[in-house]
Amino acid sequence: MAVHRLKYLGFFIEHKFNWDHHVNTMCNWTRATIKALQLLGNLVRSLDFAQWRLAYNAICLPVLTYGCQLWYTGKQKGLVDKLQKVQNEGVKLLAGAFKSTPREVLHQLFNILPISLRLCMLTNNTTLRLYRLQPTSQLLIRLGGAWSGNTPEPTSMPK
Repeated sequence: MAVHRLKYLGFFIEHKFNWDHHVNTMCNWTRATIKALQLLGNLVRSLDFAQWRLAYNAICLPVLTYGCQLWYTGKQKGLVDKLQKVQNEGVKLLAGAFKSTPREVLHQLFNILPISLRLCMLTNNTTLRLYRLQPTSQLLIRLGGAWSGNTPEPTSMPK
């Protein structure tokens, strides 16, 4: 029996390395988390802007961007658009704004990066973390190629 989709450590890996299912699952989990936060925000003593932002950054963004280091190369516009749409919904909820409010203003108000920049930041941070590993690290040995001969100060990242 052929397996077309595998769940391993929270990643949904398809046999052709199509990441649509993984991104859709993360978007749905983030929407559910946002709805749960909305219930908290509707209590008598609701959350203020700083608490909303803290909760969103600590709870929703890690779920939304989970595993992006595995699939994001900067060229998946469709997947990034799905993530951006969920982030826009979350930011509008945080602000308590109307649906017609410009999203760029809300992102600036809450100091939240657009999702494409956040994905670039996360993948670059992971790359730098890998470069800081000891050359004898089992992870670098298994990655092989350009990773196995790393230098303390990288001049360019492997592709």
